[in-house]
Amino acid sequence: MKLRSVLVMAILSIMLFATGYITALFTNSQTSREIWLTDHDETVIITNIADQSVVDNIIMIYLRKKQLTANINELGKPDMSIRVVSPREHTSLIDSKL
Repeated sequence: MKLRSVLVMAILSIMLFATGYITALFTNSQTSREIWLTDHDETVIITNIADQSVVDNIIMIYLRKKQLTANINELGKPDMSIRVVSPREHTSLIDSKL
């Protein structure tokens, strides 16, 4: 009786894991965040599917940013532009010019 219940629990656990794994394979194939790094000549797009750690690091940098204390009226033409967009929700999260 005890061996049978352990065996049933093991089979149910494996089935639950397999169902979750297969579901994740089919549902997580769409990009949820993209980072567009635009220079004067080229644009590099980094997605969370290709490199999740880069996306997380850039978002953490923006979450910990400090506001400028100097009043800057003329920024001129930016050297680089950083955009964080969410293609799934069709929104732009961050639009920054450096």
